[in-house]
Amino acid sequence: MSRPSRSPFRAIAIALLLAAPSGAASPLPRATPPPKVPPEAAAPAVRVELETIAVDRRGTWSAGSDLADIFPGSSGVLKKAITLMGRQEHNPPREMLRLRTRITPSRVSGAACRLRVEAEATSVISGARAPVGGYRPERKTVTVTLQEDEERLVEIYSSAITEGRVALKVRCGPAEETTESGEPHPIEFSLAISRGEDEKPLQSLKTDRLPSMPGREANESVSFNVPLPEEEDGSKRYRRDRLEVTIAPSLISSGKIQAEVHVQGDLATISATGPSIAHPVDRRETVVLQPGESASIDLTVRSSGPEEGWSEVRYRFDISGSI
Repeated sequence: MSRPSRSPFRAIAIALLLAAPSGAASPLPRATPPPKVPPEAAAPAVRVELETIAVDRRGTWSAGSDLADIFPGSSGVLKKAITLMGRQEHNPPREMLRLRTRITPSRVSGAACRLRVEAEATSVISGARAPVGGYRPERKTVTVTLQEDEERLVEIYSSAITEGRVALKVRCGPAEETTESGEPHPIEFSLAISRGEDEKPLQSLKTDRLPSMPGREANESVSFNVPLPEEEDGSKRYRRDRLEVTIAPSLISSGKIQAEVHVQGDLATISATGPSIAHPVDRRETVVLQPGESASIDLTVRSSGPEEGWSEVRYRFDISGSI
């Protein structure tokens, strides 16, 4: 499994991992010198790298990488949505898992950092073994001490229904200093959208160039009507794909662009005689774009069953940016 790339950023949190500021200082008494800053508050930021690893019927796979610079004593929160597939041969259950993980770094002598990991998992099960009423949130807290260049797997969730597991591959080190002119940089994003039905290869739908700059979003909307087989009674129907892509640049450093990408909308089965069946889409990712390279976001939407006339649709959004 590849190690997440490390890019120099100033001490800020990225979209899915937001660092919280420390509390305000108490007012000083009169005629006394200002107190010294506590060592923990004066310590430089810690760079935390996380990769979410899942193990289920499909094997071991990565659910994405995240990076943030967090000051010791502050926390960052990582939110993820993951689907785990059961290992059973017949009608395997599917578990829709929402993870909320709080990461609190601290500095210790002789180590890169110490991380306190507080994970909360909420799941919804579908399939033959789905329980009535769902599950209560499951919580787990782990503390690990990491040396320089050391990686550690921290398990944060284990399912008794799907037999799936989720872990974080964690790594930390000092945050790197960056210098910036403070002037706004015009940015031009290139967005290429492809789509594939079931196991068919992806086909290019459109490519567009979107101007932007830090503090200003770039948007692109796509809408397609895909014909579907007629219903059993001969009624006409089609699938409406309606998506909006928002790219919000948040940081430029050393020629690299950090941007938050939000894909939202829905895929809906439209029938001439029956009610519409909508499948909402709401996906957020943080990407780091380097000159001459692009980042890809893959999106898969599945129907509720063969009665809709389609099974699975895959979208890919290839994003590149230049200053």
